[in-house]
Amino acid sequence: MKKQRVNYFLQRRVPIEPDGFVRPIRAVPHAMFLDKELIPTIRMTEQAHGKMMALIQECPIEIGWLSSCERDGGEFLINDVFVPHQECTMASTRITKDGMANLLNELRANEAGKEAIRTLLCWGHSHVEMEVFASSIDEHQTEKLLIEHRKQDHYIRLIGNKRGDMFASVYFLDQKIVVHHPNLLLPKIENTNRWMEWAKQEIAGKVAQETISFENFGELELNLNEVNRKTLDSWLKAKLISHELYDDILNEKEAGVVHEKPRRF
Repeated sequence: MKKQRVNYFLQRRVPIEPDGFVRPIRAVPHAMFLDKELIPTIRMTEQAHGKMMALIQECPIEIGWLSSCERDGGEFLINDVFVPHQECTMASTRITKDGMANLLNELRANEAGKEAIRTLLCWGHSHVEMEVFASSIDEHQTEKLLIEHRKQDHYIRLIGNKRGDMFASVYFLDQKIVVHHPNLLLPKIENTNRWMEWAKQEIAGKVAQETISFENFGELELNLNEVNRKTLDSWLKAKLISHELYDDILNEKEAGVVHEKPRRF
């Protein structure tokens, strides 16, 4: 017997006669550049590129940093990378108030640092082995940073991972527009080991590891369909996840629970 093809898309639509037009299901507003030359471009010095790569590769959990950058029209140059004290897990990073204050004090110690403070208009962080997407946690932190820098004309957000993916966003604050995935023109890192020792010292001295639990996360997003028992065991062994949360996730997986979207804790 020949199976009848089912149009699942039509099944999802409300079975009534429309009385007017509406935006299609799941459609979101978006814009396109008709002239490719108008797409903003982010460049980096080899030092900035190397430091970011070293931090991401050396840190086993998420890590954040701030960068100094310059703007020339639609061209942005990221000059250097600075690591403040922060509290991190495998899926979040939070710069503490003391960490930010200490970083500013360090930079004020010399003229180059004072200039960097004026152009500290870029926040980046690692997603470790995960895809480079903006989670609800990332969006919330971005909103806070944009409010803090609302008097500036731009701000940049970077999300990278150990595979070398980078999700860049340029916020034109004076125009209230954001451009995701602008052009990235990054220099080749001639010596990949050059910044590794620096990264190890920064991580050891400025990254405090937190354990993920039900209590300290309300918006953590994890795709449990991609997490196996071996990964969960490694998280527990490294104290990246609480026993309570470990047991809950494991019980769901053993029961065959499938999540269509990343689960929120």
